[in-house]
Amino acid sequence: LSGVLYNVYDQEGSLFKLSIGDDNAILKAGYTSLYSGIIATANQVISKITRTLDGTEPKSEGFNVKDWQLEEVKGEAMLFRAYAHFLATEYFGEVPLVLDSETDIAQSVKLPKVTRATLYKAIEKDLLYAIDVLPDTPSNAKRASKNSARAVLAKLYLTMASCQKPLPVAS
Repeated sequence: LSGVLYNVYDQEGSLFKLSIGDDNAILKAGYTSLYSGIIATANQVISKITRTLDGTEPKSEGFNVKDWQLEEVKGEAMLFRAYAHFLATEYFGEVPLVLDSETDIAQSVKLPKVTRATLYKAIEKDLLYAIDVLPDTPSNAKRASKNSARAVLAKLYLTMASCQKPLPVAS
């Protein structure tokens, strides 16, 4: 705002002025990335692994991945889906809850929104599952562990607790 930064004020500048409109391309890109990127991919992974583990989708010949390894990957996907839903509700308020790979995620703007309480319950369920199946120590530094999921769960619980009391009124 001091004039030393090149800025397109109808997009980035609106964030500084707290005058963000529905047509802000930066916000749309963030929203779309959460739903069409993270949540959609996580749902596809969860669905595929679930079908593989319950036997409805046969393993191909030469498939040598153990069931516990599939569970870990599913746990990671649930952690990522939970965190993406958490970010979506933190940034945008009431948003759609998409828990399956059959929903056309590209239409997430048109999907029915759910309350934050509903989102928080779904997020908690995903994180508790992830804590149950993820390892205490990841196989490498780039993988998630129980503590990764616990950290997001702690953030969720703190956020939920802060929502219990009405905000103070400025005098």
